[in-house]
Amino acid sequence: MKLLFVTTALLFFLGANEAGRKRLHIPYDILSTSAKGWETIAKATNILKLSRVFPSDRNLMKRIALVESSLNRTSTEGGLWNVGTCAFWGVTQNREKYGKRLKKIQKMVGRRFGISWTRMTYDQLQRPMYSLIAARMYLYIILTDGIPRGATAQSKVWSNYYRNCGESKITVRKRLTKRFKKVVRGSCYSSYKKCDHHCVEVTVGRGECRCKSQFKLDTDGKSCKAILYRNPCTLNNGKVCEHSCLRVPNTVICTCPDGHYLHNNRYKCIDVNECSMSPCQHECHNTPGSYYCSCFPGYSLEYDQKTCKADRSNDCISSNDPSCITRCLRRDNMQGQCVCPPGMALHNDNESCIESNGCLTSEGFCHHSCVRTAAGFSCACKTGFMLDSNSVTCTDIDECSIGEHNCDKGCLNVPGSYHCSCPLGFKLNKDGHTCSDIDECLLKTDLCKSPAKCRNTEGDYRCECPTGYQLNSTNECVDMNECLLNNGGCEQTCLNVPGSCQCGCHSGYRLSNDMKTCQDIDECTDFPTICGHNCTNTPGGYKCTCPPGTRSIDNGGLCL
Repeated sequence: MKLLFVTTALLFFLGANEAGRKRLHIPYDILSTSAKGWETIAKATNILKLSRVFPSDRNLMKRIALVESSLNRTSTEGGLWNVGTCAFWGVTQNREKYGKRLKKIQKMVGRRFGISWTRMTYDQLQRPMYSLIAARMYLYIILTDGIPRGATAQSKVWSNYYRNCGESKITVRKRLTKRFKKVVRGSCYSSYKKCDHHCVEVTVGRGECRCKSQFKLDTDGKSCKAILYRNPCTLNNGKVCEHSCLRVPNTVICTCPDGHYLHNNRYKCIDVNECSMSPCQHECHNTPGSYYCSCFPGYSLEYDQKTCKADRSNDCISSNDPSCITRCLRRDNMQGQCVCPPGMALHNDNESCIESNGCLTSEGFCHHSCVRTAAGFSCACKTGFMLDSNSVTCTDIDECSIGEHNCDKGCLNVPGSYHCSCPLGFKLNKDGHTCSDIDECLLKTDLCKSPAKCRNTEGDYRCECPTGYQLNSTNECVDMNECLLNNGGCEQTCLNVPGSCQCGCHSGYRLSNDMKTCQDIDECTDFPTICGHNCTNTPGGYKCTCPPGTRSIDNGGLCL
């Protein structure tokens, strides 16, 4: 009997030395009973994959943990993978029933992780790594054909075999199957949901695809497509302004250059025929956006480029000169109709001019209208115009430039009058003179993309982001990486999360109550059985030692 014990101890020691050359280190943060969340799940499943103890799980193990977390069933003794007692005791510790297959996998777990699985107790599954190994070992034993692909097939494995070892009612199984598929297909962490750019886990089991700047999410909810350039002067009907435009909230107003007006179709510009308003004393010639004046033969343009004066070569000293008064002037190089000065009428000989009865013969001479006076007649102008110094032509009064208007903000001069206008972000009130601010946030609720809030300002608006976000060039709130600034205030590790950050600690430390600093875990006090005999706490770890005369096995976990 004594010889058998010594032989067994020796074989265990040799096995431990062999395992020491291949053993994987398990970080303490996935052995802590307080470890939760996706980081723990991802780290544990990655270490299990690196061990190559089990065949590929086709992402089933991380999916089971996600589904159990969504059901809030990971706080039981079965740990993050919520391993049932029926699975742990009835399968992973039942060598009598599962024989060589179970013994072989337990041996491989011992070699790669340094864990004597036959000594494992159910309460130890509160440690994430142990819970994962137990769950994977259970599925390895009962699924001899391996783990299937796809969310549908895996949902049946979870509901029909894994949950309560498949002892649930059929109606419960169907409900669980639907739950599994919903979480797996909706989560960013299940390796099922595919996004072109980014995936953000909003709640456990519900992720949303997000796109980079200058891209927008397509209707399939996954693909991102570039935001194509749109001419800023494009109207709602797709037409583009012919010249220029003003952008106001919710709409675009086409504008035209001087000498043009907007067509009824609201995007084309039509040339104004200034000659229709008789701006010239003699002859007017319309051009695109403008006009120019010319004079009859024997006359030349004044400095105002509108009125005409007689040339000296005609021997007319002034308009009162008798030779000018009695002589008519012909248009078109002395050919055609003869024209007489104001107050004169063409004689029957069609060559000479005689005195006339004022307005009867000068109706076409005055720019606007003729008024009879005691002395004969005088020219008059319409409202909004004033008579020029030549007493014939009329010039528009620019009420805007001389301040003869009652506009609150802007003034636009038009022939014979003026219109009040408002700058961008304001609207003209019913009185036609005053302006009031436009509340763009009320007019259009989608100016700012969630979670940004729209804030109205004087003549404009701005998008404001909640704490932890910042506004980018496309008026969208993007998450700020607080970890880039002073490590987020964390003493050791910092994890950026939407709108904030979370501090973490290295293996062997736990987060303090201030949620920023880390304090050393006294493994010797918290886990009295972690060493076979003597335990010494060290910063971020511990050290097991054996009494003199004994041999250390499993790093001091056992002394012989």
